[in-house]
Amino acid sequence: MLGACNLKINKMKFLYTKYYIRNALILIILFLITLMIVSLIGLKTHAQPKLISPTSKITEQSNTEQERSLSYYIVTSQEFLNQARSLANNDPDQTPEEKQAIMEKVELALNVINQGIKVYPADDRVYAQRASIYQSLIPFVPEALKYGLADLTQATQINSKNPDYYRRLANLYRQAGDFENAASHYFNAYRLSPTDNQTLFDLADSLEKAGQIDKAIRYYDKLIALLPTNDQNLEALKKQKANLETLLVNSNLEQLSEPGMEMVPQKPVNNPQPIMGTEELPLEQAALASQVIIASPEEKQTSTSVGQTQVNAKTGLGILPAGKTEIIIQNKNVTNDKQIIIVPTSDTQNKVLYLLAKKENEWFKVAIDKPINQDIEFNWWIID
Repeated sequence: MLGACNLKINKMKFLYTKYYIRNALILIILFLITLMIVSLIGLKTHAQPKLISPTSKITEQSNTEQERSLSYYIVTSQEFLNQARSLANNDPDQTPEEKQAIMEKVELALNVINQGIKVYPADDRVYAQRASIYQSLIPFVPEALKYGLADLTQATQINSKNPDYYRRLANLYRQAGDFENAASHYFNAYRLSPTDNQTLFDLADSLEKAGQIDKAIRYYDKLIALLPTNDQNLEALKKQKANLETLLVNSNLEQLSEPGMEMVPQKPVNNPQPIMGTEELPLEQAALASQVIIASPEEKQTSTSVGQTQVNAKTGLGILPAGKTEIIIQNKNVTNDKQIIIVPTSDTQNKVLYLLAKKENEWFKVAIDKPINQDIEFNWWIID
């Protein structure tokens, strides 16, 4: 009887085991079926996307990336330049370490925009941006001026319709004392924006300083015609124009150029070779620490002492200080065969202002017999 009970128990265990195995298999099968259903639903959910022309898609991505990348190079380089200016302006008496820190910011700005030029060599904006960096270096690295000129020239070759590039070129030439090239580029800017008063004034003024008196009168006249009757500069411009007209009459000069001729724009320099970074500037790093770092573009530096004026133009404004009897105008255009005309523009208290002496290629001296108690202003011209 005991054996029968054991047999019955074993039989029940077998049945229970078989039941559990069967249920486990059913659960596994159900899981696999569920997994297949979910997979099929997922495939249906991920329907095929709408077909887009591969060419248009590539073009769209390319344009987006190009614009973003170009902005990155320009904005980032400008940010480094702004940081350099901020460091310089916060403390005009920098230590060597502070000056080195400023210079490192400038180098970062140049490095970033140089990378931009490598990526986008046919975009005028990267060259214009690098020219801005070079322009900031000019006050303490004079050689940077020619690199700024080269970059702006390259920008005008790529985009000849931007008047700002020509204005900036003209400003650099003017800064260098090259008023003929300055006038040429101001004229290019004027042709693109003929109603810009500042461009017209700079053009007329540069022509005057280049000795092109008749052309200067013409563009002063155009400027005067554009200004409203209540403009505060109108009377001064009319007076300046009248002085030039008097000069032409009193000196018995013929037309300095053929009637009706305009300025001939300077032929762009082909394949300019700007430097690629501050390491190529003719300076040692040790020398940088002793220089005054970074001047803002709007800042102007002068080195004129009392009783002496230094210019390199063919015309200009001179001031004989009160109590003085003479003033030296240093100018490389002075020669023995050139006429120098002096026209007072302020009260001389009946004293005669005259040319006292001149030294070829160096200077001429303006004098008065007896000093007076106020400054005497005068215009002067060197006539070929």
